[in-house]
Amino acid sequence: MITRTTNKNERVSFSGFTQPDAGQFKDVNLFGKTVSVVDNEKYEWANTTHLHLKVTEACNANCSFCVEHCQNRQDVASIARYEEAAIKVIEEMKSKGLLQTISITGGEPSLVLNRFSERFVKACETADGVYMNTNGTWLKDGNNTLKYAGLFNCINVSRHSVDEAQNAQTFGLDASALPTNAHLNALAGERDLRLQCLLLNEDTENVDNWIDAFPNVKDFSFRQVIKNNENTEAFELSKHKMETLIDFLKENAELQEQVVQDNYVYETWIYRGVSVTVSFSDMTFLVENSPTLMREFILHPNLKFGGSWYSEDCLFSF
Repeated sequence: MITRTTNKNERVSFSGFTQPDAGQFKDVNLFGKTVSVVDNEKYEWANTTHLHLKVTEACNANCSFCVEHCQNRQDVASIARYEEAAIKVIEEMKSKGLLQTISITGGEPSLVLNRFSERFVKACETADGVYMNTNGTWLKDGNNTLKYAGLFNCINVSRHSVDEAQNAQTFGLDASALPTNAHLNALAGERDLRLQCLLLNEDTENVDNWIDAFPNVKDFSFRQVIKNNENTEAFELSKHKMETLIDFLKENAELQEQVVQDNYVYETWIYRGVSVTVSFSDMTFLVENSPTLMREFILHPNLKFGGSWYSEDCLFSF
């Protein structure tokens, strides 16, 4: 069962997940098939009606921790076909009351977004909010290098260290390929930017360092490494950093909410006037269950659509 609390004294252990409960799901008809989705009326605060448009698997970075690292990175086969599929998915989800927000993700979406049409943008704008997940390489030359940058309510920029050299090393890039701290901070004074950090590098759990380096940024997100068979050491290091960060927030920040699901846990705190979100997910829950059970919605570059980040496990194909 999905749980939520805004009381610091009622929050549960951050590393734990709830057990799936049939009562949290409802059956709906999507594209002529019956699927089970999280009851978004009962759990409207859980943001379960979110669509990920994974527009490409291609990426210009080489992060060792990336969950896409072991997959074949490929560009979307046809922009026109992906647009048509995305518009169909958006219209279908909206007609069933299942669409609130959209994230444009990848791979690195800025590599292909300029090839999309106004029709695709108009369809995305029918959601309550549209977000972009990016490594930020395109931002080094200014916000205007992306034709549709104005589409996004917020741009989620991955940043894995306050130290610019360490951040570039994490991406497997030269520092000149990425925006400087000062550049990002200036952009955050012009539009909503959220910095997303994977807790892995030295001192990344020090929230004060981040706020001092980026005073215009009002939203920081810290994630724990997702465990797999190849990253036990990184997972344990990241888990320790998360525990350290949580202990600090419990002592010094105000809890806004904690939401616990069977595959995802997140908390939002207010510290020094900015939002600090911490999260941890277990992707195995999205793989091991029936493809008719959907906790979130993903349209893949190969036009597979469903509730899994592994396209071969998705129910629909366009």
